[in-house]
Amino acid sequence: MKNRLLLTTSTLALSLVTTRASISAPRYTPTTVLWNQNSKYNGGGVLSENFTSDYCTEYCSEAADDFVVPSGRIWKVTEVDVTGVYSACTIGVNCGPANSENVIFYKDHNGKPGRPINNGSFSSLSGVNGPNFAITLPGTGLKLRAGTYWVSVVPNMYFPTEGEWIWETNSVKRGNQAVWQNPGNGFGTGCKTWERVEKCLAQGPDLMFALRGKDK
Repeated sequence: MKNRLLLTTSTLALSLVTTRASISAPRYTPTTVLWNQNSKYNGGGVLSENFTSDYCTEYCSEAADDFVVPSGRIWKVTEVDVTGVYSACTIGVNCGPANSENVIFYKDHNGKPGRPINNGSFSSLSGVNGPNFAITLPGTGLKLRAGTYWVSVVPNMYFPTEGEWIWETNSVKRGNQAVWQNPGNGFGTGCKTWERVEKCLAQGPDLMFALRGKDK
C-alpha cells in the first residue's frame, strides 16, 4: 500500500494528463458564481481523501484553498464545485466513484486554515459520481461576511475498490497558496499540519474550485 501510494504521488502529473480526457464536466446549477478559479489547469494535482479503511491511519490527507468575501458583502454559499480525477487505478478498475464528500470551511489564521467556521463543516454530501463534483450544501447554505476563508473538499473512498481522488491544480495564484496536510505522515513529506502544496508535493500554486450561491 505504501509503495503504491508514494508512486502515485511521484508520478502524479503524468497520470493526470493521461486520464483527464475522459472526465465529464460536473452539472452546475443556475446560481450566482461567487468565486471562480476552476480553470487554468496546469497538469498537476494533490490527494485529498478520507480512506474509509485501515489505510486512513497513515494516508488520510486534506487539501484546502482560500477565497475572499469582498468588503461590505455577505455571501450565502450554497454549492462548491471542484475539478479532480480518480487515480491509483486502471481503466474501469478501482476508479471511484466516491461514496460521498466532506466539505469544511475554515477561518483564516496567518495565511493558513484556522478554526473551522461554526456550522461550516458538512459530512457525507453527494456531488454525483465525480471525479468532478458539484456539491450542494444542506439547508440554506453557509452565510459568510466579508473576510478571508478557506474551503476543503475530502471525498470518502474505500481504497481497495475505489482508488484515490486527486484535486487538480491551476497555474494562477489568487490570495494565499493552496495548502495540504497528511497528519499520519504516510507519504513521508513531513507535512503533518497545513503547509503549502508547492512545498509538500511540488504542485500548485492553487486548487481548481468555484463557489456558488447568493451575494448581497
